[in-house]
Amino acid sequence: MAHTEQFDLDAYQRACQARVNARMDHWLKQQNGLAPRLVEAMAYATFNGGKRVRPVLAYAAEALGGRQVMVDDIAAALEMVHFYSLVHDDLPAMDDDTTCRKQAHLPHRLRRSHGHSGRGCPAVPGL
Repeated sequence: MAHTEQFDLDAYQRACQARVNARMDHWLKQQNGLAPRLVEAMAYATFNGGKRVRPVLAYAAEALGGRQVMVDDIAAALEMVHFYSLVHDDLPAMDDDTTCRKQAHLPHRLRRSHGHSGRGCPAVPGL
């Protein structure tokens, strides 16, 4: 018997993006003891666009029998580690780019929105 149903990769990726975004939002809302500006910076770095390719790979593990909640957490962790690396790469002491995906990088956003120099503080969301 021939398999006639085609896999819609775009729809699968959108579904994965929605799942991982919801899980990252869940974890960011658990940061009750942190300064509000720090949580704001973490959310800005986390939800600054992107294709979410790493979580798509993690969600493929479900097809091999992975548990949904565990896979959601793994996907969120993979994406947050990726954002950690992006925040640190964008620091003034590193490449000091001003934008990524047509949005201000965190150091430059802090300079504009809070009058902060952008040095030192942007590293904190990645710690």
